[in-house]
Amino acid sequence: MKKRIISLALALVLSAAVMPVSFSAVTATPNAATVYVDGESVAFDAYTINQENYFKLRDVMYTFMGTRSQFNAIFDTSATPTVIKLTSGATYTPDGSEMQAKGTGSKSPNLNPYTITLDGQTINITAYEIDGNNYFKMRDLAIALDFYVGYDGAITIDTSSPYEGAPQPTAEPMPTPTPAPSGTSARDAVKYERKNVTASGRSFSVHTITVDIKNPNIGIEVMMPNRKLNNTVSFSSATNARKPIAAINGNFFNAYDAIKDPIGHLMSGGEFLYTSAGIASMGITKDRDIIFGQPGVFTRVKTVDSPQQQVTAYEINVRAQAGNQAVLYTHARGDSIAITHSGLVIEVVNSVVTRQYNVTPGATATIPSDGYIVYFNETVTKNDWFRTIDIGRRVEIEYTPFPADDTSFDLANSVHILSGAPRLVTNGSIDTAPLPGGFAGDNRFSVNSAPRTAVGRLSDGKLIMASIPSSTIAQLKEIMLTLGCTDAINIDGGASTAMYYDGSVLASPGRELTSILMIVEN
Repeated sequence: MKKRIISLALALVLSAAVMPVSFSAVTATPNAATVYVDGESVAFDAYTINQENYFKLRDVMYTFMGTRSQFNAIFDTSATPTVIKLTSGATYTPDGSEMQAKGTGSKSPNLNPYTITLDGQTINITAYEIDGNNYFKMRDLAIALDFYVGYDGAITIDTSSPYEGAPQPTAEPMPTPTPAPSGTSARDAVKYERKNVTASGRSFSVHTITVDIKNPNIGIEVMMPNRKLNNTVSFSSATNARKPIAAINGNFFNAYDAIKDPIGHLMSGGEFLYTSAGIASMGITKDRDIIFGQPGVFTRVKTVDSPQQQVTAYEINVRAQAGNQAVLYTHARGDSIAITHSGLVIEVVNSVVTRQYNVTPGATATIPSDGYIVYFNETVTKNDWFRTIDIGRRVEIEYTPFPADDTSFDLANSVHILSGAPRLVTNGSIDTAPLPGGFAGDNRFSVNSAPRTAVGRLSDGKLIMASIPSSTIAQLKEIMLTLGCTDAINIDGGASTAMYYDGSVLASPGRELTSILMIVEN
């Protein structure tokens, strides 16, 4: 398996009382490299020495616990000279000093003089001491312990994959799932494989889950915690509670903002929880067809009998209320919404228009638990074409594609919708369209390598979900095409990368999530 090994060596540190050898000619400076371990972002205490990166050994042993590459270290002062004994496969016992605050300011490291062994054999590892901690090169340990370390804009460690040149099976499940029974049961319709895929001359180890969504025993759920926006949930607690057959993370969201709203469209069970046009979407219809497109959404509230009256919302549950804005607010947004721009509110309770009232900045509009409201900015209501709906009229909601966007997307029959960016594969070919606004110019999508999650449709109509420990978007496009996708989109990744199958977490996210796609047993 060909992998590009990190050119900047990492290193590790083990706390101990040592007799250091002075090495004042070099300087250790704090390093803020982005590091992913098995797809999860880990904030190590790091220094750079001689253009190489060094990390605390106790932190790494702690992070590796429970993985294929776990190991332990013992500082043996009874030996002459002192020996630092590493044991592969051994369980590390935390002492509470792990994952502490990062070091600050430059340091003067000292060369560590001690013998280092692995499983009783001496190994050649350059080590330094800083403030009572011993630092080792990660590349040397990766060779000795046989795990992968790579660099593509971020440092990527895969504890389940071998070092450069080591043999790797074609399809290795990790961990080994319970074999699916024969027949047409729900679990027989969901298949996990770990595949090696070549892209851009590199070999990538990809977790894949394929789902025959036509199987009537399969249930599909787009889960948002309590069906409320700005709610997050840990991936492990969500899967432990629901016990799906398989699950992955959903939409991108504003992870670093106070209000963690989704990016793009999000529909669950035929109800839009959020709409905001501009990026690609994957939908699953009532007939269990998988569809892809980039639809804008008009939400029409119209009377069920004649004479017909209707109003149109341009988005659902977005907080923005600027000029030319019309937003439908459901209880997924909360009990109320703060008004920031003057306008008109129409209230609907139990499918009946109950009242209309003007609002001004600073006001709060109540969202009924058994209905919704539609807000219109005053620039909309001042148009000659604007008409409202009489109080007392019974109404229904209809979702229609915005004519300027993708009108081929079957909104009327969609049951679940997720959004992501960019499109990876379209109609059996790599998608070459430019990145959408908000993603364009962001190195995370243009050049950097990072953990990724993608969803696609195979030629036989099955759903495929893929998780990659680290790749660029260009490489991900090749990967999804090679996996057999006719269409595919990139969904949230980085610290949000999450995948679960049959009781095991295959990719653990570094943050709580706002939406999760789950495959369940009916």
